[in-house]
Amino acid sequence: MLGFLKHEVRKSRNFRLLDLGAGEGGITIALSEWADSLCALDKDAENAKACGRAISAVDGRLNVDCLRGLGEALPFRDESFDLVVLNGVLEWIGSIANDPYKVQRIAIGEIARVLRPAGYLYTAIENRLFPGFLILDPHTHYLLANAMPRGLARLLSKLTKRPPFGNFIYSYWGLRKMLTASFSKIRFYLPLPHYHIPIRMIPAAQSEPQPSHYWTAWSCLQGCDLPWHMIG
Repeated sequence: MLGFLKHEVRKSRNFRLLDLGAGEGGITIALSEWADSLCALDKDAENAKACGRAISAVDGRLNVDCLRGLGEALPFRDESFDLVVLNGVLEWIGSIANDPYKVQRIAIGEIARVLRPAGYLYTAIENRLFPGFLILDPHTHYLLANAMPRGLARLLSKLTKRPPFGNFIYSYWGLRKMLTASFSKIRFYLPLPHYHIPIRMIPAAQSEPQPSHYWTAWSCLQGCDLPWHMIG
């Protein structure tokens, strides 16, 4: 992922990065080698502390702050960052809310707010239409949850003793609809073999249905400063 970002993102002076949903800092450490300053944000206080310990264990990494906060209420001023990384996190935002989709949209809007005018958002998430995920949701393991309307899937999940289904992932069209509410320039990629291990990033078909629209996951780059040849 870092190699891809270095190739596609125009790095400015005093480049500031937000790793949103940083967990214990695994990606944060790699990103800190590139960014001039970095904030790692996680909703879990213990994760934020663990991230801080991981950063402290790496010599010379004085450019990172590990904080607790929510994606739908970012504790930053407008236009604070040049890049926001949302890697495998969007599906967890709002997962326990009454309306996960609404909370996710709010979070995307918050990200747009804290990005500088020429800033970027990098997003990676599983593809709802991948055949395996239509059968079994990759996060909650509810059967057929992604093959049915969200409302029905949530209703049926509430009949079980498990938490309600709320880890919403998206098809190409669903994710594009969510992102275009806040970003006008978006490029979709197929991470091969998966966004967890993105050895290659292949530009995805941008309009009519293609076999690529049923790959396991999406990686997306959004921003105001994308070259026109990258706009879908």
